[in-house]
Amino acid sequence: MTGYYDLLEKLKTSLEANPSINTVTTGDLLEVDLAKQTIFPLAHIVIQNVTFSDHVMTFNVSLLFADIVDINKDNPRDGEIFRGNNNEQDVHNTMLQVANKLWTDMSRGTIFSDQYQVEGTPTAEPFVDRFDNELAGWDLTLSISIPNKQISACV
Repeated sequence: MTGYYDLLEKLKTSLEANPSINTVTTGDLLEVDLAKQTIFPLAHIVIQNVTFSDHVMTFNVSLLFADIVDINKDNPRDGEIFRGNNNEQDVHNTMLQVANKLWTDMSRGTIFSDQYQVEGTPTAEPFVDRFDNELAGWDLTLSISIPNKQISACV
């Protein structure tokens, strides 16, 4: 049975094809060297749990999309107060587009055609400053169903 490997590889391949992502990681986020500036923008995959039903496995997945917020040391000029003296809004916008592209591919694109299908409605939660090096982005949570075709009732 390779469903777990196949799902991780499908997500990794899709995310690596996105020009707004430099690095794709999985597993324990604490083991990723977040101090390394060259890995950003980053997509990180965490499989939360799996549920089983007739001929289907449903993976509950969290995907973290993050980039470094650049802070301008100058005070914001008139008209820049709303945006602030950093690119946080730009980071949120770009990372949300990465999340949306992945969801779109899984809802009706090539990933959907390969039988990796999103169940229900995904949610994305923004974050800022959750880590040591001024990161911002989105945490996307979704359920992905795949066929459980490698199991035989005769086992």
